[in-house]
Amino acid sequence: MKTSFWTSSLPWLLAGLALPDEEDARAAARKSIRQFERADAHPATLYGRSHVLSRRFLDKDFQTTGTGEDDIALRPLLDEYQGFA
Repeated sequence: MKTSFWTSSLPWLLAGLALPDEEDARAAARKSIRQFERADAHPATLYGRSHVLSRRFLDKDFQTTGTGEDDIALRPLLDEYQGFA
């Protein structure tokens, strides 16, 4: 399918966090984390891993490049949502 990347690739996969079913949202979070942390990522996924939204949600060492104080790393919150923290 032409738009299958929306449900299987970063950063679009992060939209699954807003699913109304909490278990589906947690599954999307787990899939996002796995995809972000895979060392053997396919070259086609490198854009998704380097996208600012992917980094903000998934990179434990994310630091803002802007001046807004609300532009914080969200990985600690995602880990807490998953029960990892």
